[in-house]
Amino acid sequence: MKDGLNQEPVIVNEYTKEKENNGVSVVVKDCGFYVSSAYGFLGASPDGLITEHDGNTESTGLLEMKCIQLNDSETLTDALVRKRICVSVNDCVKVNIKHKCYYQVQHQVFVTGKTWTDFVVIG
Repeated sequence: MKDGLNQEPVIVNEYTKEKENNGVSVVVKDCGFYVSSAYGFLGASPDGLITEHDGNTESTGLLEMKCIQLNDSETLTDALVRKRICVSVNDCVKVNIKHKCYYQVQHQVFVTGKTWTDFVVIG
């Protein structure tokens, strides 16, 4: 976990560059702990708050970052499937809706009231 926390600035930098290479301007801000306005006993702490500018449109969402250990000569995709964060279906890799990361992101969306999250994983 500590390794992942140390990697967060690097991940944000790479994420921002990738978005800008695709014509989307983003600003990522640190965010603290959110408490649900409807259910005060629920809280969440996303890794970042994203403001995205895509032409004339502005949108705000969440950023969740993970840093996973790769085995020797393993690709990131292979590691995501091995760790069951993703599943491979008909040669297509998809998020595993039974994995705790999926539930974490869904919970963050519910608590914050945001409509989307960019889930970024590095190895």
